[in-house]
This record gives sequence, structure tokens and C-alpha cells, in this order.
Amino acid sequence: MCSATDDGTYSFLCPSCRLIVNKPAEQRVVELLVSAGVRVVNWDLPAELSEPKSGPAITYDDLLAFHFELDSDDWLEQVIAGGGTLGSR
Repeated sequence: MCSATDDGTYSFLCPSCRLIVNKPAEQRVVELLVSAGVRVVNWDLPAELSEPKSGPAITYDDLLAFHFELDSDDWLEQVIAGGGTLGSR
């Protein structure tokens, strides 16, 4: 359960594929699960969500350029040489 929004989810191990499955849970579903003995884990939204945002929004072109930067063999060296920013070539 998210402490800020009261949104809930539940997780279980799929008996067929053995992977963890996550599903949204309305309040009544959470109450049913708790009544059946399921443990509730509360979590908080990341603090970064409430930080002020400045500068232009990231565009699809920015994301694509970043992808190609990371695809290069020397991306880490470029970050180190450029003071910690990609795209400074």
C-alpha cells in the first residue's frame, strides 16, 4: 500500500511460469487479502517526485540521442571526460 495515495497492489508467484505477478488492488481486495492473513507492506513515493523541476522537458529526440550515446563503446570515457554529461561530443 502506498502511504501517500492509498493505491494498493498484490504479488504472487505464478504456479505455471514461476514468475512474480503484480496486480492492482482496490481497497476491498486489500481488506480481503489481509483478512486471509496476507502481510501488508507500506511504501512511500520517492522524494524526487516532490522536488521542483526546472529546464525543458526531455523529448523523444533527447532519449534517442541518449540511447545512441550509451550504445557507443566509449560512453563511459565520454562521461568522465565531459564532466559527467553525455552528448558533449
